[in-house]
Amino acid sequence: MEKRYILKIDAENRSYTLDDIDPQNMQEFEGEDYSILWGEALAQYLLRQNPEYLVIARGPLVRFPATKTTVGYISPMTSLPHYSFVGGNSFREIWSLGLAAVIFTNPLDETPDFYVDVSGEVPDLQVRFVTDENLPKEQRSAYYYLVSKELDGHGLWGSVYTLGNAAYNNYLSANIAVEAIYHAGRGGAGFVMGKFAKALVLHSGKRHSYDPEGLPLEVFKRLDKYGSRLSCKDAGTIIKLAATGKDPAGKNTLPALNAQKLGYPMAEIAEGDILLATREGKTGCYWCPVTCRHFHTMSVDYSPNGKDKFLDDFEPAYSVYAMLNILAEEDTKRSKIKMLEDVDREIFLLIEQMGLDVIDVGVGISALYEGISRGIIPLSDVPEFLHQRDQNFGSIEKTHRVLDLIKENNHIYKVLSCIGDGPQALVKAYPEMQDYVFTCGKGTLGNAGHCNKLWTFLMPFSRFFSHYSGQIYKVSGNIPDDPNPDNLHKLFTDVVNEMFKREYFSILCNVLSCCAFGFVIFTEDGKGIELDRDELLVDVLKFYDIQTSRRELMRFARNFWAQSTDFKIQHGWKPLKAQDFPHRIYEAVSQAISHPPEKCHEMMDILIQVWKQKARQVMNIYGYQPDW
Repeated sequence: MEKRYILKIDAENRSYTLDDIDPQNMQEFEGEDYSILWGEALAQYLLRQNPEYLVIARGPLVRFPATKTTVGYISPMTSLPHYSFVGGNSFREIWSLGLAAVIFTNPLDETPDFYVDVSGEVPDLQVRFVTDENLPKEQRSAYYYLVSKELDGHGLWGSVYTLGNAAYNNYLSANIAVEAIYHAGRGGAGFVMGKFAKALVLHSGKRHSYDPEGLPLEVFKRLDKYGSRLSCKDAGTIIKLAATGKDPAGKNTLPALNAQKLGYPMAEIAEGDILLATREGKTGCYWCPVTCRHFHTMSVDYSPNGKDKFLDDFEPAYSVYAMLNILAEEDTKRSKIKMLEDVDREIFLLIEQMGLDVIDVGVGISALYEGISRGIIPLSDVPEFLHQRDQNFGSIEKTHRVLDLIKENNHIYKVLSCIGDGPQALVKAYPEMQDYVFTCGKGTLGNAGHCNKLWTFLMPFSRFFSHYSGQIYKVSGNIPDDPNPDNLHKLFTDVVNEMFKREYFSILCNVLSCCAFGFVIFTEDGKGIELDRDELLVDVLKFYDIQTSRRELMRFARNFWAQSTDFKIQHGWKPLKAQDFPHRIYEAVSQAISHPPEKCHEMMDILIQVWKQKARQVMNIYGYQPDW
């Protein structure tokens, strides 16, 4: 097994060291398994050494067409370990530098006045700490500036990590942009990086080309088969907006107006007619043939050619359009396209330049508007233009002005600073908001969630309980007509067993730092639930000198789930009770499954008890004794 070379960048002393880890001589801890010491496993191993680290780690599958980079840290929003998976060029550059990971150490109390530039190749790395007063504080502007200055204007010659105003303002939900359009967010990665450097540039000087020779041909056949549905011009994640928000029969599951209702009249902006008329191209991560990221451009004043790309994804659209109830002036195609252009210019561009997590911002402002309308947030605490309590939702102009004030961060209206810290910050400032904030806070595993496919309160459940707030809510099933405790216990036993299968699959994906959209090629029928029995993943890993078996991979995944859960427990996590969930969750779920909120509360309690029983069983196998 090859050594893992780790570049440690000391922010306080403006110095660096090159360390190495030999997996064969690692100290073993009872119950822990790092037999695949890559990606999330490497990040977790390093965070156990020092929780103040910011870890940027890669996986082993170099020149493989489904790879990402793992950014690991302790979330300032949840106080728990968080792992963001980022596309772009970063994975390739870390590998080309000869590294397994880059670590930032010794954080400062405020954002330093330098960015870090890393070049060369192990053992001859060059690390520069560059003080540059001209580096823009706007996230996308900073990217184009550094590409011009450090990469001779060629974005593909390296990888650039940038922060925005949010990190400089110490907002907890600040994110990191990689190559401007890929984000490490959902947990406050930008807030953490803002204590170490203003930006990070990685460039080895190598110009690797993609060479698939040696990989099983079946890999590419399956990528084509399962990736084509994501790549066509009217596809992608954005179509979920229409699928969940504009049901012809009115059975919508998309929360809108801060989850006061389900369904969004303008969800049709994610249907084929509008997508075909507005999209300008598609892209993917470096070397990936699944061009699943669709984009359109906007005229800007900070890029060399006066244009910049904006991705068309479900989460931003859900959190801004539906949650803020933004509507077109007329029911015409032209009016809807104009609405899209106005939101891009007046809302999305500001959020992107600030470097805030767009889901947190959209959900936070939506909660703010409801708090004002209900009188929970007094008018004396907000600017005068928001004083018309019932006329804030739907206004692009007012949301633009709110974002301007968040950027200024002058503390005249402290309630607006709460938006930068994530929606749960509103609850801290105004405890009565607890039941109206459709998100998660301290001790949870994710942040702002949506209902999505709500047979289920599995989506909000996943924000509190899942290893990675991803696909576990997609388990199929139906709540029985007679939801008595016995029927529900039987249903939820099946549901939880299926959830854990998905968890184990996602763990392998994360440890190998692979994209979930590509990693499905290794699962039965491409469903992303359990590994395919034809051993394709085992054959691919052999190509990278990782000798294992399907059985061993599943054992590792189960073990790693247990140790990761214990690691979260060490940082204060515990399973919440049904009564701890915001009441708004039950109100939203109730609209989708036709049972009153009180019954949904009872069902959640049964689901949690079943989950805890299963989790104890798994953890006990590896010597962990959770106090549940």
